[in-house]
Order: sequence, then C-alpha cells, then structure tokens
Amino acid sequence: MPGLVDWIRLSQIFLDPSFVCEEDTRLTADIKKNKLDNPLIVEGPINDHYILVDGYKRYISLVHLGWESAQCTIEPVSDSAYRIAKRLRWDYNKQKCVAQNGSVTFIGC
Repeated sequence: MPGLVDWIRLSQIFLDPSFVCEEDTRLTADIKKNKLDNPLIVEGPINDHYILVDGYKRYISLVHLGWESAQCTIEPVSDSAYRIAKRLRWDYNKQKCVAQNGSVTFIGC
C-alpha cells in the first residue's frame, strides 16, 4: 500500500548518518530547473519528526537550494534493521535497472 504524500518541512526530517552523501551538483541543477520529480520517502511521524528512508541526494540538493519543505511519501515507522533493508533493496533495484537498460540513469539515493 503506497504511503500518504504530503509536504514536510526539511527541518523535521532526521537523516541516518551512515547514509548521508555529498551534494550531487547535477541533481541540484536539475531540481533547480525542473523542480522535484520524485518525493522523498520518510517514516513517521515520531514526535512531529520523520526519518528519511530514500532520497538522501535529493534532500541535500533541496537544502543547498534553500527549500524549506518538500513533498514526501510518508510510510509507517519500522525498526532500524527493516529501514536499512528497504534502503538497500531500493538502491539494488536502481542499479539493476541501470545495468539492464544501459541508457537509464538514476540520480537519487
């Protein structure tokens, strides 16, 4: 079942330090030109905050662009091991799609 999509303030989103990445300047330029195509995926709320599950590069780009909030798909809170497994599965599927299609490029983590 897909989660609810809503606007969330970036200051309400917690990042897992083990998944933080550096800014992708191409992605930042793309978001500046075309806006955000895919919502961030978060779990929550937990005391009015959310945990970022997917979209770390997009999040960093949004912060660099000065966005205060972003559209997010909100999923129920899971335990940290399950959350890590979801991230790894999504990253694996992105890489698999690139490998199978050659010309397809995903620029989000």
